[in-house]
Amino acid sequence: MPDNSVSAAKDEGLLEQVADLLRIAAEREVMPRFQNLRDDEISCKSSPQDLVTAADIRAEKWLKPQLLGLKPGSVLIGEESVAEDPALLYQLDEKGVFWIVDPVDGTGNFVKGSERFAMMVALVERGETTHSWIYAPTLDAVAVAQKGSGAFWQGTRLCERQKIPFAASKAEYSESYMPKNLRKTLRQNMRALANHHNGRSSAWAYLDCARGEVEMVLAGRMKPWDHAAGVLLVEESGGRAGMILDGASYKPLPYVEPPMLTVANAAMWEPYRRALVVDDVREG
Repeated sequence: MPDNSVSAAKDEGLLEQVADLLRIAAEREVMPRFQNLRDDEISCKSSPQDLVTAADIRAEKWLKPQLLGLKPGSVLIGEESVAEDPALLYQLDEKGVFWIVDPVDGTGNFVKGSERFAMMVALVERGETTHSWIYAPTLDAVAVAQKGSGAFWQGTRLCERQKIPFAASKAEYSESYMPKNLRKTLRQNMRALANHHNGRSSAWAYLDCARGEVEMVLAGRMKPWDHAAGVLLVEESGGRAGMILDGASYKPLPYVEPPMLTVANAAMWEPYRRALVVDDVREG
């Protein structure tokens, strides 16, 4: 029989190893450029709003061999690597072992000098996210999660949040990437919320959800580096993520049909979904 104590120790060691790697990458490549970027260290990818900096590129480049060395035979799917070679994303399948990396999530915030940016890593093994890390360099604070073993922020376990009625809840939401047929409905129904905002960082949206700062995250852009780490963090702290149109669980794959609703308390997923999307839109 396998020694579960040995397995648990290995997993704990992996959580610490990757957290340490993120700290080193931040110290080497990210924080020296925070609020200190030169013009030639900022460029655009798909649009003027889709920014990349030398911090993103160099941090991912440094992390790649370090992470691959922890899991021989694994593949790294990073936001900046995919920007250079889009075909790389389609290596992500349900058979292999993958590191999903967003070296600086919230690049726009980083460029503006806002502290609301973070670094995200998820380990996906045979189609399942098994471990995740979200590191906030400006706080030197890390959130980690392991499938079936819970989620932690700065070493403290994250627990299930209270059940908050829809009208009293707060949401992280941007309609920029929402399907056009849903925007009007969502915009109208969001008015009933106590508050909703767009913080322009998936990492911080999921951190806030897991920590009870917001009750839900509604996402319309389904890139794996934006969601794999955060979804596991919220689910392991008592929440739930699912596709708002059919309730399907999130899977870290190259393409996922949006939008996705993630909630801090799993029991509130269906009540929130009903309040957000009327049946005729959902079925249409």
